[in-house]
Amino acid sequence: MTQKAFQLLCSLALTALLGCGAVEQARNAAKQQQLANFLKQLGSGIHNGHDALGRAPANWQELQQHGVPAEVQQILESEGYQFLFWNVTFSDVTGGTANYIAAHPADAATNGGTVLLMDGAVMRMTGQEFSDALAKQKTESPKAMAAAAGAAGGGGAAAPAPPAGAGPPGPPAAPGY
Repeated sequence: MTQKAFQLLCSLALTALLGCGAVEQARNAAKQQQLANFLKQLGSGIHNGHDALGRAPANWQELQQHGVPAEVQQILESEGYQFLFWNVTFSDVTGGTANYIAAHPADAATNGGTVLLMDGAVMRMTGQEFSDALAKQKTESPKAMAAAAGAAGGGGAAAPAPPAGAGPPGPPAAPGY
């Protein structure tokens, strides 16, 4: 093989390898955008539910009644998201809804990730930003955190609507909550 042919072959191989990296980056960006869109739908459902019920929905069934498709639950749970909004009233979020993390990846304290805030905003946080925000949330909104923790178990399959006055199941609480 001539040197020119070898250089051309190496060039083509390098272009193919770099192209694969670009395709993978595009896939990751699309996945992150899809997660952000699902979190926005979740935020709308939380607000719709709160408007109708006077509190955030207690479980996935109530969220679906307020416009959140079942697909959102399936995708977010398959991605390992944790939920801190079940049964929370906005008046108990004394630190402000813009500062209250409503949903986050389970490994957010380590790896950061895309989170949903109670005001409906979706943002990326580093692990340190997440840890700082969650610590502040525990201090500034203890009643909301207690309500979310007390409602632990509502994740997973849609649960029946809770009886009046009963503490409905919510999602499992992440360690340390």
